[in-house]
Amino acid sequence: MSTQLPLELPSSSPSNSVFINARCMLQTEEDLAVNLVVSCSNRKRYGTAPGLAAHELVGSDVRVRLQTWKKRLKTVKAEKYPAEDLYKGEHWSVVRDIQSNAMSRGWNVRLWICSAGYGLIRPSTRIHSYQVTFAPSTIRVARPRARDRL
Repeated sequence: MSTQLPLELPSSSPSNSVFINARCMLQTEEDLAVNLVVSCSNRKRYGTAPGLAAHELVGSDVRVRLQTWKKRLKTVKAEKYPAEDLYKGEHWSVVRDIQSNAMSRGWNVRLWICSAGYGLIRPSTRIHSYQVTFAPSTIRVARPRARDRL
């Protein structure tokens, strides 16, 4: 970060103040942080909780479908897992490697997960296993089915 700082000179100077350019190097933990945002994974370590699959949502009104989904997330009687333990696959092994490598080099890495079922969450957030994806080529995508629009 670069800023200008006023420098007072003795009154005998032609000008009684000048500005110098200074570079501020703040060495706080916050300044060395990297926010790493990754997508969730369609592959999960545990089975889908009852009622938490996008294809089970009916109707074409997106607001109603969202309200139904949010209610199911709150009321379903199923085990919750830390998000970082739920997702699996090659994508997640790379995510874990990036985070641990950066941390071993002294970087404060804040990992965030963009979850199709839960939104933006932290790895430690306890969530149910679910089947919703951002991928449009599958029936688990969070959008109305064609037959529901009829």
